[in-house]
Amino acid sequence: MDDLTAALLRLPDAFPDDPGPADDPFTIKDRFDIFVWYGPYVLVDDFDMVEQMRIWAPRVLRLLTSGELVGYTDKIPARFRQAGWPEWPPHRRAAVEDVLRAWWLATITEHPSPVHVTDVLSVVSHLSEDVERWLTTWSATGGVAAARQLSELLHGHVSWSYLIDDFEKEAADNVIWYWLQRHGVDLLLALPPGETQDAALAKLAEWESRGPWWL
Repeated sequence: MDDLTAALLRLPDAFPDDPGPADDPFTIKDRFDIFVWYGPYVLVDDFDMVEQMRIWAPRVLRLLTSGELVGYTDKIPARFRQAGWPEWPPHRRAAVEDVLRAWWLATITEHPSPVHVTDVLSVVSHLSEDVERWLTTWSATGGVAAARQLSELLHGHVSWSYLIDDFEKEAADNVIWYWLQRHGVDLLLALPPGETQDAALAKLAEWESRGPWWL
């Protein structure tokens, strides 16, 4: 059993109201209610939304990590933050954090992945309010899959949602840019020599020459 599967299976222990995977698929109304109806400035004391998000947290995480909520990744961190997830009981926070860690490791050790690496990095960074720890894991893991995912990042765009008021976009971009300068070449050298590696290294050079504002 891989780490992500195991982390997801432990969620019901921390969230006893979770109905389980059998009830995972969201209806159109569900998606509208949680991702559209509640605007970007919902207060944490909006009891209905907070309680709904706490109940749906395992469900959202299962669908998110499997790639079934592509298109909502910019809204999901905001919903967790609005539901006050950093103040949830320690065992619930730990369960969410275990999923985030396992999801990130699964993403950088397989290619392709169910969710684009830029979206995964955006979600885990927003929820943890930290981007550097995820990049450190990336460079420490290395390997061909990690290199291919880095190539995907270089051809994509990391979105820092404006919904996260206390997350500094400029600071996050700078962290990524300086990390690429230190570790980008070493990571990409894991790619087989040839056109793919050459193209990725050329893209990295473009990022380095344009600076962090290009992210």
